[in-house]
Amino acid sequence: MHRQQSAFHAEQARHLQELEAMANKACETCGNSYDKTFEISIGGTTHTFDSFACAIHMLAPRCLHCKAAIIGPGMEARGQYFCCAHCARQWGIQEVADRAPDRGAAVP
Repeated sequence: MHRQQSAFHAEQARHLQELEAMANKACETCGNSYDKTFEISIGGTTHTFDSFACAIHMLAPRCLHCKAAIIGPGMEARGQYFCCAHCARQWGIQEVADRAPDRGAAVP
């Protein structure tokens, strides 16, 4: 009985060490290590971050023209990402617009 308890306690200790190691992973962007990191999996690769700001900094696509992180819808044209129609037009893509014409229906 004592041997079974000892094995059980050793297994519990090992499990707690694994949980602690997972909880204290370092953020890939800033290197901070604390108990509230989280993981994001994209395309079969898992990344660890301590904040959404760090995740955005590392993972958000960048506008081809101005290099801004695209955290909203953005635009995709000809296989490239842009933050807005203006930036897309700077690369010769004329068929984009930031908003549809309202034909005078918008209230000032």
